[in-house]
Amino acid sequence: MKALDDAGLITPWELNLKQGEEVVPVTGLFRVDEAALNKLDDDDFLTLRKAGGLPVVYAQLLSMTQLTVLERLGQLQGQILAQQTANSEAANLTGFSLAEDEGSLMFD
Repeated sequence: MKALDDAGLITPWELNLKQGEEVVPVTGLFRVDEAALNKLDDDDFLTLRKAGGLPVVYAQLLSMTQLTVLERLGQLQGQILAQQTANSEAANLTGFSLAEDEGSLMFD
């Protein structure tokens, strides 16, 4: 990571993800600046390769294509929570009581 930072490849990542109808900003993340990577001279690129930084660079760049999957997972989570809430409300049984005389269950 130090080699990436020394090469000027680490930059703050301004990311907004859609959750349902809402767009949620995600802060505190950093990413590899692909444009800066492409501008590295041969010596700096070789230094980065020798430091073992290239796998991190390529993994991060490839993972950025998965943001749509992350958004879909967020939407799915919201749907699941809504369904669980609906199921929980439906499970709240109404129309019965516990008779005080013998502790028997009475249905209305």
